[in-house]
Amino acid sequence: MKEKEILELACRAIVDIIEQKNSFSRALKSVFENNETTSEVKSHVSAFVGCALRHYFVFDQFVKDNFKELKISTASKVYVVLANNLFLKRFDETLCNEFLKESLIAADVSYNQEEFGELLLKIGKEIPLIPEKIDKGSYEFLSLRFNTPLWLIKMWVKHFGRGLTYKILKANSRPALTSVRVNTLLTSSETLLEKFPKVLEVSNTDNVLIYKGRASIRKENFYRDYQVFYEKMAVKYLFDLLDLDPLKTISIYAHDYNNTFLELSVRTQNEAKFDIIVPSGKDFFQFKTAILNFKLSNRVKAYECEITGLVSIMSAPISTFIVFPQSSNFELLRSEPDYFLRFNPEVLDEIIKTQKTTLEESAKFIENGGRLIYIIPTISKKEGTYLISDFLKNHSEFKLLAERQVFPFENLDSSLYYAILIKEDTNVD
Repeated sequence: MKEKEILELACRAIVDIIEQKNSFSRALKSVFENNETTSEVKSHVSAFVGCALRHYFVFDQFVKDNFKELKISTASKVYVVLANNLFLKRFDETLCNEFLKESLIAADVSYNQEEFGELLLKIGKEIPLIPEKIDKGSYEFLSLRFNTPLWLIKMWVKHFGRGLTYKILKANSRPALTSVRVNTLLTSSETLLEKFPKVLEVSNTDNVLIYKGRASIRKENFYRDYQVFYEKMAVKYLFDLLDLDPLKTISIYAHDYNNTFLELSVRTQNEAKFDIIVPSGKDFFQFKTAILNFKLSNRVKAYECEITGLVSIMSAPISTFIVFPQSSNFELLRSEPDYFLRFNPEVLDEIIKTQKTTLEESAKFIENGGRLIYIIPTISKKEGTYLISDFLKNHSEFKLLAERQVFPFENLDSSLYYAILIKEDTNVD
């Protein structure tokens, strides 16, 4: 497949992501399905799309500054050429510039070819990619530099101040570490490090390793054999704090799939029996499959149920209820370059309503002296500190034991908020 055909495939995927709001992986799958593509072609296309998305705001600003109006089908051509010429350097610049020139002519775009051609040669070199007219101290500059929506930057500055916001943005511009929890029921960190020193290294959290291989970890035998599973270091840190008693009743509510049930099984040496409540059919099936794969069917039960239907499952109060409600999930900003395009800030208020409902409904089933653990993989005081504070004002029977907003620039390499609440024994005089 020729270079221009590869660029064209990348543009089609970008259009699919921006116009149809399809995910990065689904868009790539779509363009590959109807084309004979080698692994090399797939690598090129994936790189161009990923790079274009990770610099979307500044590339889009470039388009707006140099053209009156471009359809996304044509603007995507500008994105991939800038991605190649400024960052990837995979194809000859002259070839890419010619590809863009042909695309603009085909789209009947009115522009000065000579001036624009000269600009392409100088942009990012003699001419800065972020226009000089934009104040370096402005939020707009931060948005373009760190490829983050302006509304989100303003929210973070309001919640955490400019200094912390800058550190968040800088951390988010780097790829997240691929952290995996060691399944100590089958092996040990020492054994895995000894066997696979080229792709695994220690982390700053016990029994969590960092995968540094170039290929997907899913291709590694130790992953396929269930010797490890995905887990953020912050989650392991939190469960180290909880010190759960496997003989007491434990339940998990998870709006989206996560591996918390595996963490519980491993740390309790498979002694704990607990339930997982899941509202979504797709995620429910994923939980069921993982439970079977890890041979936990006799210890872990999964139920498909909305949070408002807990009464149909819970037969008695429980000691520990771990809830993962729906959230803005800004943890994904580092791992999914298209996430900011798919997330609609207008739904944030609705998300917070579901979080409040999750807290209210789950609180009904906590026994006296029991704990309610609230966890969201995001950075937002509206969904974290503020929401928990409001809950406590309305529920004097609950007290806050601990809370923390974990930031991606910290050594836990995570965006996560948690709160540990305890229900006081109201029967005590």
